[in-house]
Amino acid sequence: VDELELLKPDFIMVQPSRLHPRKNMELSIRVLKALKDRGINAKLLITGAHDPHETRDREYRENLLALSRSLGVDKDVVFLAGYRFSDGDVLTPDRIVVRDLFLISDILFMPSYHEGFGIPLLESGLIKLPVVCSTIPPFKEIGRNKVCFFDLDDSPDEIADKIISFTSKMKTQRLFREVIKNYTWDNIYENRILPLLETVIRK
Repeated sequence: VDELELLKPDFIMVQPSRLHPRKNMELSIRVLKALKDRGINAKLLITGAHDPHETRDREYRENLLALSRSLGVDKDVVFLAGYRFSDGDVLTPDRIVVRDLFLISDILFMPSYHEGFGIPLLESGLIKLPVVCSTIPPFKEIGRNKVCFFDLDDSPDEIADKIISFTSKMKTQRLFREVIKNYTWDNIYENRILPLLETVIRK
């Protein structure tokens, strides 16, 4: 959280999906771009695993990285699997790590083309994380009228607008982001104490 500065964004989407074309991660990246075009400092966390020795997985990951670079959002798309810290250690996104990332996220974003079941929706429900997902049958069966649906034919701009409308009604979620942004110790130091110290030093 500290190294990736995950307490600084205005908005975090988490997608706990294995890297696979049917998970439609290209759309996640394009929606992130649409949110940023609307002035929202957003990040996308992709927590799912991939096999670096599997050609299909490796090529799909490279395609996603290339897309994020071409859209100028490569610094805002975080692939947890294989992430290497500045000290050289490799992150293992186990259930505790993923749970903690769910807790600091603003929405679960699931744009899948196909799913056998919607376990991430159940997990999100248990921790009260709002869900935005595609209108595929497993998600509709679980989410019903409790989540924000979008059609897979919707454009990234249309989906971004739905996300903004959906989350703007959630006062608790907005309070959470306000507390994270203004009242965590790291942010208090950076935004209030450090500028004061710099002013004193300059004088």
